[in-house]
Amino acid sequence: MKLSESDRYLFIFKTLLVGLTAAQVIGTVHVYLSNLELHRGLQMLQNAGYLTVPNENIRPPLQGIGSAFWGGLFFTLSLGTGISLLAQISFWVWDYLFNRGKAALIILIFLWFTTLWALNANGMNIPATAYGVIIPLLVFAAALLWLPPGRRQRMDRFHKIAYLGVPVLLILIFLPLARKSIFLDIRDNVLLSNPVGQKITQFYYNYTLNAAQAFKSLEQKTLRTCRLVLRENESHRSVIENIFITHDYLVIAAEGPVDLSVIEQNGKLLFQSGSEVILTPKIQEFTANPETFLQQFSRQTDRFGPLRSAAFLSMSLAAPLCLFIIVHGIFFFLFTLFTTPKKASLAALLLCMSTGIALALPLYVLKAHTVNEAGRPAALDSGRWQERVAALRYLADNSLHNEKIIADAQNYLNSPHIPERYWYVRALGSNINAGADKLLLAALDDSSTNVVSMARYALGRRGNAAVPVPLAL
Repeated sequence: MKLSESDRYLFIFKTLLVGLTAAQVIGTVHVYLSNLELHRGLQMLQNAGYLTVPNENIRPPLQGIGSAFWGGLFFTLSLGTGISLLAQISFWVWDYLFNRGKAALIILIFLWFTTLWALNANGMNIPATAYGVIIPLLVFAAALLWLPPGRRQRMDRFHKIAYLGVPVLLILIFLPLARKSIFLDIRDNVLLSNPVGQKITQFYYNYTLNAAQAFKSLEQKTLRTCRLVLRENESHRSVIENIFITHDYLVIAAEGPVDLSVIEQNGKLLFQSGSEVILTPKIQEFTANPETFLQQFSRQTDRFGPLRSAAFLSMSLAAPLCLFIIVHGIFFFLFTLFTTPKKASLAALLLCMSTGIALALPLYVLKAHTVNEAGRPAALDSGRWQERVAALRYLADNSLHNEKIIADAQNYLNSPHIPERYWYVRALGSNINAGADKLLLAALDDSSTNVVSMARYALGRRGNAAVPVPLAL
């Protein structure tokens, strides 16, 4: 007995939902524990006399389950989609191509264990192991429960070509757009161009910044704590302490867990993570080249590197495919109200393809407006905001000074286009004109969180201690 077209979609949705639900539960716990650790660290820094951001008005939500739930959604939509789809594909390979053979199952299990080993290559990682074990097991179990042997759907050749062809076509359309800034490009030209996209962007900045702390390396973290124990020669303390402060490590003396403990012993510095000694450079070696040793310490204590790579691949490949499957399914069930399942399926494919092309068009417009040094002056004077944004991005990315953007400040600060205001304040961060500080202070009153956060970043980059920057609440 074959599955109907509707049953097949329900099977895909149900198994995918199982994986995403599991990812949400794991992600919520993961972010909740990370938030508690972040809260403890902030409290420790405050007790040590540092002025911390976020401050005491923002920190309480870090201890709540709500913040953890919405932050966990970041892992659901990245790792959850990637692992769930991979588990679905693995089940399909074993069930459809190899007729549930034992040899194929052994190979899949071997590949699964190899992946788990890679996720824990730099030390036991409980969150990564939870994602890698629980989600595939539940998806496989759900698939076995809801798709008994012999009930596999057979499609005619035309449908097979259509189902494979549309996703491949969309991949080919988006492939030329792939570059490091692809997520910024989507934000600037797709999300920030409409009220719904602006709400999505606002949600992202409200809940994912703390969630990202859950799997950042030490080098990527904004706040890093350090404890110095220099028993043999206290004369080294001021020099070594200044080095750590210069490299954004906040030195504290109070008891409690810190990111890095440094203990002097026999002319060497023992770099410890918890109780484990990671590096033992000589004092002279460290003071001569501290950045190298701090980067090495960060790499050797980074247990989340493979998980970050998996999350990036999931966001780049699996999340769009998952979105395609969900949107196609929604369109399909709507069209079945008016026509046959096969026609509804093809109509949904065409609508998905049209939607994908419509989303890609603004990105191609952006690509067409990419500028170089020769075209930058003309782009700044362009009547099209996309070209002006391209010129501002060029200034910001290359840390270039430009007097014209100071003279045209009001046009930029009052622009109706959020990306233009955003890249303008970012470009001001490398502008040597003294008036840039005043303009950045004015940008702190912008209605967009993106612009305000970038104005603060630009003010910090300029490093003018005389500028009275209001504290973030």
